[in-house]
Amino acid sequence: MMIPMSTDNQITLSAMDYASNGRPGLDTAARLADAVVDALVTDADASVVVSVRDLRGVSSSFYNLFFQIIHDRLGPDAVRNRVSFDSDSTVQRSIIQRSRSAVLGDDAA
Repeated sequence: MMIPMSTDNQITLSAMDYASNGRPGLDTAARLADAVVDALVTDADASVVVSVRDLRGVSSSFYNLFFQIIHDRLGPDAVRNRVSFDSDSTVQRSIIQRSRSAVLGDDAA
């Protein structure tokens, strides 16, 4: 596991650091969500930026599970306001927004 980088209450995690054998799947989404939850619980004032720049080939199921775990453990505010993404793909950003909205049951992405 990686050691998260932290600056001014902003913690950065790389999604690929949680992939088994460099191949992201739903297990990666669950491990990544667990790391995000741990970071947010450890520092109640922190936000987490998830880098998905090297993450390729994952479907909305990946992000749905990721957001659902965080929502179930910390509530909708954490999903809305404390988790953001660093992405270099328009398609990826669109999938992330749709998944966040689906989990929140609104258009708050």
